[in-house]
Amino acid sequence: MMTHPSILPFPYANTTYIRFSNGTTKMALISCEAAITREEISQSLNHRSLLQFRKPMVLHFDQTSGQNTTCFQFRFDAEVIVVNPENIVEKVYPIRKYSPNEALHIHFFGGYAYAILAPKGFSAQWNIQAGTTIVKRISMHLPAEKTA
Repeated sequence: MMTHPSILPFPYANTTYIRFSNGTTKMALISCEAAITREEISQSLNHRSLLQFRKPMVLHFDQTSGQNTTCFQFRFDAEVIVVNPENIVEKVYPIRKYSPNEALHIHFFGGYAYAILAPKGFSAQWNIQAGTTIVKRISMHLPAEKTA
């Protein structure tokens, strides 16, 4: 009997802030949800509605594994912004809303530092360009609260 992984509760516990820069123009800090564990990355924005997609999500990749794979089954259109280890945007591409009649959107992220899942139109709004936009990432890992 095959078991399906349980749906993780969201939003995830960790937050990351990112700042884009094109040349000397720095833009405001943007608060993002952070997917850090393999399970969080695998689930990403699956099982959410567009109303539950409140802010971009950063998928933090484990650089030691070499290859990170995830299947996007979003209920809405989104964009993927892929960032290389030098913190430069390497690719920006759209992800169409998943339809059960289509093939799965399986994505392989090899050699990248992280990817940012953003609402459709986000890269145009922030003037994000592959090869020229630099991303600064500030992670905020919140410690678990102690209870008596």
